[in-house]
Amino acid sequence: MSTVYWETFHPLITPDVPGCPLEIINRELGVIAEDFFSRTQLWRENITTQNTVIDQALYDITDCAVIESVLWAKVDNINITHTDERLVNPEDLTRTGQPTDFWIVQETQIRLFPIPDTVLPLTVRVVLKPSRTARGIPKFVYQRWVDAFVSGAIYRIARTPNKEWTNTEQAAMHKGLYEQAVTNARIREYRNVQLHVRMRPF
Repeated sequence: MSTVYWETFHPLITPDVPGCPLEIINRELGVIAEDFFSRTQLWRENITTQNTVIDQALYDITDCAVIESVLWAKVDNINITHTDERLVNPEDLTRTGQPTDFWIVQETQIRLFPIPDTVLPLTVRVVLKPSRTARGIPKFVYQRWVDAFVSGAIYRIARTPNKEWTNTEQAAMHKGLYEQAVTNARIREYRNVQLHVRMRPF
């Protein structure tokens, strides 16, 4: 995945928040990125692997982001159900067989249930978002929505009280711009404009 790092945003933000340390700018960009991707669900990927592994319950989905949601998962090209570990009898957690259910573990893995007892194809389609410690965002989002991240960061920074960069009017303006960008991104998705589809292995 091609990534645009936070440093690319700095020249677009620093003139509006004079004196704000770069580490604060990076932190607020991370917060805005998490919010933007959670609300727009623009970052979607088909995750594929050749097979399940006998007696292996956990499968890594991502190492560069976290899972916002799983749109669907299939074992042997059959849909399996998204459930919750708390709905499974603890005595059944070690049961083996062809998986019929799954749940998300630590935002980066899925857990198949029952545990596979044979080798079968596994495919998963997920919505991803950057973690709070991310250093940037996917390039395909930057190219269209850079202004959203700039306004979001300025809004969060400028609203901080009692700082040399505090500016409540500016914060309010950029909050409005950010919220409008989120709305526009969601409308664009609902119009079935495909921004990013990528197949990659686990």
